[in-house]
Amino acid sequence: MKGQLRRRYLRQLATLLQRMDLSTRREAITNMPTNSRAALLEFMTQVNGCGLSIKVTPAERKRSKPVKAPKTTQKRRRNSSHGGIRAVRPGAFQAQICFSRLLVRSRTTRCAAQADQFHAVLLRMCQLVTSGTFDEDVPLEERIRSARQTAMVELGLAEREMRLCYATVVSSGSLAGSIESPTTPSLSQALSWRQRLGLARDHGWSELRSV
Repeated sequence: MKGQLRRRYLRQLATLLQRMDLSTRREAITNMPTNSRAALLEFMTQVNGCGLSIKVTPAERKRSKPVKAPKTTQKRRRNSSHGGIRAVRPGAFQAQICFSRLLVRSRTTRCAAQADQFHAVLLRMCQLVTSGTFDEDVPLEERIRSARQTAMVELGLAEREMRLCYATVVSSGSLAGSIESPTTPSLSQALSWRQRLGLARDHGWSELRSV
């Protein structure tokens, strides 16, 4: 019974958060006790993994403000270190961002507005990972996974909707420009390539080329 009551409470909490506008939701999650925030993230991961979703009724939506992507995501198909939306092919868009020598991309979508939502999640991930939110001794993979879950909860998206993939980007300077690894859905694999390419770069061009 306790487990059922706990799940009911977390479902109600998730529904309540989805009724909030973005800034209010982000502030509410940030101010939660650590245990409550961890329980919410675990619950949302389980819900998303089962193919379920938290729905807000039309009547509830009328009482709340719609969630809008940050204004910085409204300029489409412009790429920078903070990423952007790229046209993979005519009528197909993909959000991407690069931070900590890691390139993160969403699945492709025919809806430009949805690509903007995906990019908003990636921007929030980047902000959480690079802004000192985590202690320095927390491994990068753990930081990225936690930031990914937090960003998706804040913006009301599920992992299955974005289907993120990863690649490593290393600069070789004037020798060959940026070197990009293959793309993989595995964050662990991408970070392994990141470490290998980083070590090879430190040992010079010949070592980097052999990788």
